[in-house]
Amino acid sequence: MVHRPYFEAVAEPVTPVLLGQGFLCLLALGVNAITRYWERKPLTSLGVRSLTLRLVLLGIGLGILLRVALPLLEIFANQLFPESPGGAIDKSYA
Repeated sequence: MVHRPYFEAVAEPVTPVLLGQGFLCLLALGVNAITRYWERKPLTSLGVRSLTLRLVLLGIGLGILLRVALPLLEIFANQLFPESPGGAIDKSYA
């Protein structure tokens, strides 16, 4: 019997991620637009502040820190939890 898997990828694996991120951006813009034009409130009522040099430098610093720290954490996690030679279910736990 030949059957088609239900969860077969229809498009490239990147496409659903980009669609999801696009939807989240539209949702954020929609909330901002409703607050600004429908409710006639300032964006500070949502906690949105203008960017300052301090916040920009903080964001850049955190980005650089995470860029360095995450690969190191991955190496540490691989040493602490080695990959099992088994398949989906490790036989040592069964």
